[in-house]
Amino acid sequence: MVTNLEVNCRLLSRAFGVPVVLADEKDMFYQNVLRGISPSAEYPSVMVTPYREQFFSFAAPDGQKIVGGPCLPEEISDRRSSELAGGLNARQKRRADYYRTLPVIERKQWEGMARLAYFTVHGTERAVQEQNAGMTIENPDLRVSERKQSMSFHHDPSHEQKLMSFIRKGNVREVKKLVQSGPEDGGEFGVLSRSSYVRSQKNLAIASITLATRAAMEGGVYPEMAYTLSDVYIQRLEELSEVRQVDQLVQEALCAFAGRVQRAKNKEMSPVIVKCQRYINEHVYEPLSLTRIAHYAELSPSHVSAAFKKETGFTVSEAIQKARIEEAESLLMLTAHPIAVIGAWLQFTDQSHFTKVFKKYTGQTPKQYRQAARF
Repeated sequence: MVTNLEVNCRLLSRAFGVPVVLADEKDMFYQNVLRGISPSAEYPSVMVTPYREQFFSFAAPDGQKIVGGPCLPEEISDRRSSELAGGLNARQKRRADYYRTLPVIERKQWEGMARLAYFTVHGTERAVQEQNAGMTIENPDLRVSERKQSMSFHHDPSHEQKLMSFIRKGNVREVKKLVQSGPEDGGEFGVLSRSSYVRSQKNLAIASITLATRAAMEGGVYPEMAYTLSDVYIQRLEELSEVRQVDQLVQEALCAFAGRVQRAKNKEMSPVIVKCQRYINEHVYEPLSLTRIAHYAELSPSHVSAAFKKETGFTVSEAIQKARIEEAESLLMLTAHPIAVIGAWLQFTDQSHFTKVFKKYTGQTPKQYRQAARF
């Protein structure tokens, strides 16, 4: 005999386009979702599982458990499956196929559905509460066991080690190839946020950029440059709203670190020139001259001038301009300071002069560069 509660669940399922069911003890799928959670008759709960499925639950007046879902809070990229064109293993393909069957319902809309379902059953409206679904962080052994049962494992650390090794060597081509292909063992990256898949991917990206910063410095990149590059990409990352954009930015960032290492290795300089270059980088906001730099290096201006041209291919004046333009690139990406102000800070006589020199080294005007850097 079909009860009124079952009829309500069927009507809600049709209206929402997602299952709304009575989760009895025989329904292992939904009981697994509710493990460690006791749905309340006092309010509806919403939750996101470690595998990014979204559900709501509450108890009916007679104590029966009602569960809505699964759906997704946002679209999920199965790690660029279209780009990989068949590069996923069988387990990952099954996971990707499963995600494609789930509707995408934004969090606020899902909370509204939870309130409506609760109102339909109880006749009163209640605010939604958030619950943690699935395994708790207090039971790491249980989490490992759960991943074994589902044949879902973190990727082998050798993937990360290989990637960082290529960055230290400045091998841009191999870094790009490795980022696009993903872990060879077919393992999965961790879930670093249950509330949002985009947030989880951003957290993973920040971890990758942090590791790449260290690897770049080990490869010979000037620390201040590496840290500045890290700041630029992490701040740009926070402005993104789609997983696809996060994936693209991570690839761009890791390749940029490898590129910086490559440039550093292509310019093996003597200790004297390294010392002079460091001085220039640390004093780009101050008036600089060949005489001042030579005094710091404790050498004659003619010696420094000849050594600079021989080892770098630049005159001292060009090296100063180049350092200032690189600093300007960071300011244009990281700040909203007017272009004229940035030029004045970096000792350019006027905005026209700044624009001319900036375009000489970057191929773009400062305005064009700022617009491109911010997508």
